Amino acid sequence: MNKANFLALCYADIFSYPLTFKEFTKWQIKCKANSKISLNFFKKEGKYYFLNGRKKNVLIRQERLRFSDSKKLIAQKISSSLRYIPWVKMIALTGALAMENGKKDDDIDLLIITAERRVWLTRFLTTLLLEIMGVRRRPGIQNWSNKICLNLFLDEQQLHFSPTERNLYLAHEILQTKCLFNKEHTFEKFLLANQWVKKDLPRAFPRRLISLKQSKSFINRLLSKPLDLVEKLFFLLQLTYMKPKITLEKIEERRIFFHPRATANLILTEYQKRLVRYFS
Repeated sequence: MNKANFLALCYADIFSYPLTFKEFTKWQIKCKANSKISLNFFKKEGKYYFLNGRKKNVLIRQERLRFSDSKKLIAQKISSSLRYIPWVKMIALTGALAMENGKKDDDIDLLIITAERRVWLTRFLTTLLLEIMGVRRRPGIQNWSNKICLNLFLDEQQLHFSPTERNLYLAHEILQTKCLFNKEHTFEKFLLANQWVKKDLPRAFPRRLISLKQSKSFINRLLSKPLDLVEKLFFLLQLTYMKPKITLEKIEERRIFFHPRATANLILTEYQKRLVRYFS
């Protein structure tokens, strides 16, 4: 095994997630010196590879796969309802469930990409629909198993992430996203807007992507300006409601990130610990 593949094992170990040969090849992490790794650093059980001493992760992954199967069915059912909101362009699974690594008590994280300047209208309607269906994860509740968490909204014209936001964690999150609904090749546009991920994960980026030019129908052009005003109003109203509760979330006119914890920093710190353990 070379170092790039082993680094993929190190990263996956943070999530108690052993990898198959195909998976660690796909998720290999780019490194300067791609040298061979000692056989003492990793082991194999069946089709899974894992760090030495972490054999228990094989059973954990198999168990979480079973939990994930039922959660994915829920996500697909919810997606089939949310897709009828006119400004929804894409719905996708994110986080652990996107890798079929969901825990029994986990909620279901969804990314929604909306039409241009329709983030806040869409957020209002999707939240309302989930409330009616009784599946929304509300802030502060104790039991959120299988509840839907709308934790990320992006405007279709704001799909890229700035250089200051980019890191290995975000690259992984983008590339492991699993699409449930894809209108007008929005998923492909999302990936093409973030080709910087290839710097860290060169083999995980799809080789062939289709991207079509966006066009607006006559009726959409006609309603555009009035709806822009409504969108602005919904943004201000929801921002006013959220403001006292905001901690580490990013609340913008055309992007919403509901992540109260600095997850990226926590994960990357754990990753660095593994690098120190094996390469210091």
